[in-house]
Amino acid sequence: MKKIIIVFLIIIFGALVYTQIKPGKPSDNIIKEIISQPTPTPTISQSYEILYNNQKIAADIIPIENSSSLTLIPNFKEKLSTSQIMERNNCKAGANGGFYGKDDRPIGHFMNNDIYLGDMLVNHNFFNGFFVGIQGEGVGIISNKLTERRYKFIVQSGPYMDLWKPEKLSIINDEMARRVLVVNATRKINDGYTAEYYFMVLYDPDAQFSGPYLAQVPLILDKIDDEMGAKIVSSLNLDGGGASSFWNDNITLEELASVGSFFCIK
Repeated sequence: MKKIIIVFLIIIFGALVYTQIKPGKPSDNIIKEIISQPTPTPTISQSYEILYNNQKIAADIIPIENSSSLTLIPNFKEKLSTSQIMERNNCKAGANGGFYGKDDRPIGHFMNNDIYLGDMLVNHNFFNGFFVGIQGEGVGIISNKLTERRYKFIVQSGPYMDLWKPEKLSIINDEMARRVLVVNATRKINDGYTAEYYFMVLYDPDAQFSGPYLAQVPLILDKIDDEMGAKIVSSLNLDGGGASSFWNDNITLEELASVGSFFCIK
């Protein structure tokens, strides 16, 4: 009799366990919890390191999460150091702007808060893009031609890179140097996509003023976006080498020559 009772209890216990752990798809409650989890977004800085043609390339990024906290600071005449710019303007992070000439004027179109300092270069093979802040709308990277908008700032620079079909650039007198860029990426979130903008620096981790050839940058970016989990769709090259600087909470890359302008994130 005892044996019969024990067998009966074992059968009941097994049935209860089966109902708790039976195989199959998760319950609706579990599915809802997974879907409702927020999609991870980049923090104020992220670092990557890749190998390209047997060369180590380090990449750091600064997400532009709120365009209202982004300020363009001209530095053509004052020639402050980046550390001075950061301190005076209470910047949390930042990167240098576009190119400038021996006359201490920006190369190409430069406008900040309706003050124009540089002349437009039309149909230029190198300075063929613009990084812009648009009043009430955010930031953008534009190739070749500006449209009529209410701009907060405009920086003409280049080259502009279309990363939907990344190709090696044709650059005269190219050399290995640190590269500072502004990039536009798209990230898949649930059933849609969101646009993201970053400042990015590419450099040699063993020699911080060195970095990739400019011609190689589109192909390097195509490799980095695999690490980022987002597709970089366009990029604009800013000033680089010794006249570049890049500061975030992960790394401080200082300049050898003063930067002509600086993007400050507060």
